[in-house]
Parts: sequence; C-alpha cells; structure tokens
Amino acid sequence: MCGRYTLVKTEDQIEKRFKVKGGTKKVRPLYNAAPSQFLPVVSSQDPSSLSYYRWGLVPYWSQDDFSGKFSTINARTETVDEKATFKRAFLSQPCLVIADGYYEWKKEGGQKIPYRIVNSNQSLFAMAGIWDQWESHTGEALFSFSILTVPASKNLTTLHERMPVILPASAETSWLDNQLTVNKRKELCSIFDGSEMEFYTVSKKVGNVQYDSPELIQHVSHGIQGSLF
Repeated sequence: MCGRYTLVKTEDQIEKRFKVKGGTKKVRPLYNAAPSQFLPVVSSQDPSSLSYYRWGLVPYWSQDDFSGKFSTINARTETVDEKATFKRAFLSQPCLVIADGYYEWKKEGGQKIPYRIVNSNQSLFAMAGIWDQWESHTGEALFSFSILTVPASKNLTTLHERMPVILPASAETSWLDNQLTVNKRKELCSIFDGSEMEFYTVSKKVGNVQYDSPELIQHVSHGIQGSLF
C-alpha cells in the first residue's frame, strides 16, 4: 500500500519533468504527505497544469465527503474496476500523483520500522492515480484522488506485500488518456518492475503527521539491517 510519501523537489524541477505549469498554489516541499491533505497531481482534466486534489477519493455519489476516513487512499489494481467507489474514476478519470519517495513500515525485532523508498537516482516519479469530483449539498466541489497499488516487486517484498503503481515516464501520457480500455489501463499498471527502487530506514517521527521537515528523509539507524544505502 502507500499511506505516506514525499515530494521535496522544487517547483521548477516538477514543471520541467512533467511539462506542466504551476497550479494555483505554490509548491512547497512535502516530507510527509498524508491522507486528507490537498496534494499536487497532474489530472486528465487539465494535463498541462498542476492541480491540488485531496488524498482519499470521494466518489461522486457519496452522501458525505469521507472526512476522517482513509479507506479510499489506495485502490487495488486487481479489483478497481469492480468496486463502485472506484469504477468510474478508473475508467475515465486518471491522474499522475507526483512523488520522489514513499514510506513503508516493517515490523522488526518488536519495532515498527519506517523506510523511505526512492529511485536509485533520487529522481521524480509518477504514481498511477484516479480522481473523482464530489459536490456538497451547497454545490461546493471537492476533487480527490486515490493511488493504485499492485503486488510488491521482488526487491520490495521484504518491506510490504504491496506497493504503489509507479509508471515509467514513457507511459505517463498514455495513463492520462481517459479513453483507454480497462485492459490497457491495467496493462500500464504492470510495466514497472521496481528493480531500480532502493530503500533506507528513517525517523519514527514520520508516523506523526504533525512532523513535516527535512529530518524525516534522512537516514536513521534503528540498530537493524535493511538499508540499501
């Protein structure tokens, strides 16, 4: 799964990498991006600009805005087209969730150890997302998203059985095509093999959403083996 991630590259780096313009907000470093926050995505609705959607998809038909509920932050690729919550979004409302790392926790020696997973070259990448638009009873629109997940690649199974769908750069434009068939979209979810991902242990402070500072992405030893750095 994916319950926290990072985006610490500059706005200029993000705009250059994804060929987009900055959105209505100034991009700030995200050392602990968490559910319910409004985070930068590239949406099929406006693929030339950054948009800010809330993490935790709220389907258009919902009676409320899912405040405080985190069950829709991820969607399993295997069943996403079968679930009422995600089906419409998966078929026609894709987005790229921009990141440069994500966190996972592993139980070791009685401890719950946090790891940060990154590309070996520390570069930006896009996680496959889907979005929806919900309206309140007053007509206020809420845009939200979910990150798709797949079984973890071989080199990451020691951390968790699942991982976010990371799209190769060559597949990002295709992912944003809202006319793709279900089979083609699922095919794009299976291209990335994860072999270039590395991980290292970080501070347990990352478990608290109140912390969002550079120290969270620094290597911290917990007296265990596991870092690939």
